[in-house]
Amino acid sequence: MLFHLLFKRLFFAVVCLFSLLPAYAQSPERRQPPSPEEMQKMKTGMEEELKTVRSDTAKVRLQLQLASLISRDNINGAIKLGLEAVALAEKTGHTESIARAYLSMSTMYLMNNRYDNGLEYLNKGLPLAEKTGNIQLQQSYFNNIGLIYDRKGVYEKALEYYRKSYSALEKMQTPPARRAIGLMQIGQVQSRTGKYRESNESYKKALVLAEQALDWEKVSGIWFNIGNNYTDLGEPALAEEAFAKSREYRDRDKKKAISPANGKSANK
Repeated sequence: MLFHLLFKRLFFAVVCLFSLLPAYAQSPERRQPPSPEEMQKMKTGMEEELKTVRSDTAKVRLQLQLASLISRDNINGAIKLGLEAVALAEKTGHTESIARAYLSMSTMYLMNNRYDNGLEYLNKGLPLAEKTGNIQLQQSYFNNIGLIYDRKGVYEKALEYYRKSYSALEKMQTPPARRAIGLMQIGQVQSRTGKYRESNESYKKALVLAEQALDWEKVSGIWFNIGNNYTDLGEPALAEEAFAKSREYRDRDKKKAISPANGKSANK
């Protein structure tokens, strides 16, 4: 049971981290993270470009990208740079630039567990995001608001905004793996509030999408969560079936990671 609990918490943390990534960085394909050298090269390139860029809106965009890049190692420095971008965006009066700056600030505050600060920026920025008519931007707002309410334990609100986020993902016809994550978020909140059967309905819809994406790691995690729900429902036979499927797909994912088609092991 302890292993199950630790796995469940780890899997949820991975989902949350994936959800915080900008839409352009998300992909159903597994990618190796940039090396420290690559990260430094990207950072230097952005800093040099900031010295020459003329447009204020372009400068805001670069500052936000740089803040996002350094947030992994220097969250306080990232927040400081983000606040500079916010001030410049507000000075331009450009609605979408302001909305994106507020969204970036909310993400950095969320990473720093400063939920009230993050929610303040989201509440200010959501009307601006809606004004732009940009569905992708609105989806990011809905998702971040859902994440913050989820972390704060305000599950009704979290579920409301996760559903809005998923609806936007459907409108945009995003890749199946991304939509699967949206349904997983909904399922997790339903499970936390004791709605285990509703949660499993959400998870099973997520399974269809994850299988379409051939994302066996995600399929394994979803089956594991389904098994946890059946355990809580007092249905051990169904729980064990789900855990067995989780193991099966976890093994399939390991084989995929070291297959010749992928060129090399994912552990290298």
